[in-house]
Amino acid sequence: MKNTIAILVLILSLVSCKKETTITTNEITKNNLNLIKKEEYKAPYKTWIKLTNKNNKEIIFNPCDADNKKLIVTKKIIKEYVGHEVLTHRIKSIENDGNKYNFILENNGVFTFKYLSLKKGVWDSKDTYFNGNFIVIDSLYSNEIEIVNQPCIECWEKEDCDEMEKNKKNR
Repeated sequence: MKNTIAILVLILSLVSCKKETTITTNEITKNNLNLIKKEEYKAPYKTWIKLTNKNNKEIIFNPCDADNKKLIVTKKIIKEYVGHEVLTHRIKSIENDGNKYNFILENNGVFTFKYLSLKKGVWDSKDTYFNGNFIVIDSLYSNEIEIVNQPCIECWEKEDCDEMEKNKKNR
């Protein structure tokens, strides 16, 4: 009986001492790659939302005159929501190099996705099609990130903003 209790105590102490690494949005940098175990990488077939760095903090920035960039990645296409446009890129081939995926497109462009934080679903992405480099987050984790809406007045006249606000309230 004493041996059984001792084994139970030992098992409980091992389980409760398990260390878990978490990353706050202020720590999302390329230096966090070493916190992720290679065997935990998963393919980036998801919906991604662009993050913007503001005052050393990652946010979701919604411009007042367009939509924030969003990517939907499947094994055959990448749908890229840019402003008011939706671009569809057909994938010719996919290269997987550990924590990095290169999507070679039929138009010879390349989208590269590289894990930054597994716990927060954050990836560094590079787009040779538009020569863009940006951080994206898995849409499932986007509710954990602060959303900042650009003030209407930065894009439109005050009268137009007042009218848009009035129309929102009347819906």
